[in-house]
Amino acid sequence: MSKDETIYDKIQSVIGNLNGKLNILEEEISVDIQLQYFELSKKMKQNNSYINADKCLKILKSKKPKEQELKEALISLSIIDNVEVMRAMEDYLDYIDGDIRKWAIIAFQENRMLIESSLLEQNQIFITTGLGGKDNKLRYFLLVKVDIEELSYSQKKLITDEFTEIFRQFDSEIEELYFDKKEYFTLTCLIPMKIPIKRVFTLCIAQCNEYGAILSPEFLVTNVKKPTAEEIENHFKDKQRR
Repeated sequence: MSKDETIYDKIQSVIGNLNGKLNILEEEISVDIQLQYFELSKKMKQNNSYINADKCLKILKSKKPKEQELKEALISLSIIDNVEVMRAMEDYLDYIDGDIRKWAIIAFQENRMLIESSLLEQNQIFITTGLGGKDNKLRYFLLVKVDIEELSYSQKKLITDEFTEIFRQFDSEIEELYFDKKEYFTLTCLIPMKIPIKRVFTLCIAQCNEYGAILSPEFLVTNVKKPTAEEIENHFKDKQRR
């Protein structure tokens, strides 16, 4: 993706002119779980192996349901255009946890989109990433390398203030900002799909460096998952080898 290209532009290039409402999966759900969900959904559609609504609701309410039955029940409910079914799925989310809850979240979102599409006579487009999002904004993880031995308190405050202000100018927001390591700092943020993310981050770093070359112009950004400390360390090692 080029510097000035946005996620919205990328979506347009894939599906053509956007003619419908964009729905972003808000929760952080790993790409692996999403792939498992959509692969099973595709398989059930091909085999027409959906479970009827009454049986699905019984499975959700049973005390010790089998995991595979739960997954198939949730997918089966996701394609039913019925408000009562949607409410039952929403109630289910209140007391379920673990990985099956993540399946339930995706199924509920699909069902809600189906009903909204029917009521509003408007196409619904489902946007999913590993880190999720909020409203029309996607969530990103950003890592910025520090170019000095250690940031002082005043430099950390400068970075926080400058990043916060520039994000505000782009209708974006910082959710978390951590200075846990001397070598780099990290943040999670929400940025509208129509905003070129590289432009935001580059501007933030350049603005901070107006007060001294404290930050590297290179950064790591992803919306797939938050990397572990080991993955970050390997990232730096790979950069040094090049």
